[in-house]
Amino acid sequence: MNQDFNNLVYSIEDLKKYELQRFDIPIAEGKMTIKETIAHIYRWDEFLLETAIPLFVSERAVSFLNFDEFNYNSIKFAETITTNELLELTKLTRTKLIDEFKKLDTLLVEKITINGKSDEKYNLLYLIDDFVEHDTHHLNQIYEFVRRN
Repeated sequence: MNQDFNNLVYSIEDLKKYELQRFDIPIAEGKMTIKETIAHIYRWDEFLLETAIPLFVSERAVSFLNFDEFNYNSIKFAETITTNELLELTKLTRTKLIDEFKKLDTLLVEKITINGKSDEKYNLLYLIDDFVEHDTHHLNQIYEFVRRN
């Protein structure tokens, strides 16, 4: 499995050293706050654990949600939890997700259908790499913000 998938756990721990007030400031004009961004990442991990992996195991398929609605609900979720709780929950959920992927080790390269489409490259490793890029994108935004502020 892609070692970078573990990096989120270390990054979350690193982010704890910053003042919590910074987590409620948008990272750029029209963008989410750090807290909302972390909630967004957390909710994707939760989706993978609770929906995508069980669907993969039973049907070798994964279907994604409406992204705009998902992002809106992530922002709303961030309002219901403290920053410290969110950081801990995100670390815990990513660790569980890594453990689940490890259990699926022999299935990681099996072909899957994503949103009803089949492609030679679609498998769980491909999906993990996609989420690593997603994490990296958002973590880069967060770290750029904290460097500027």
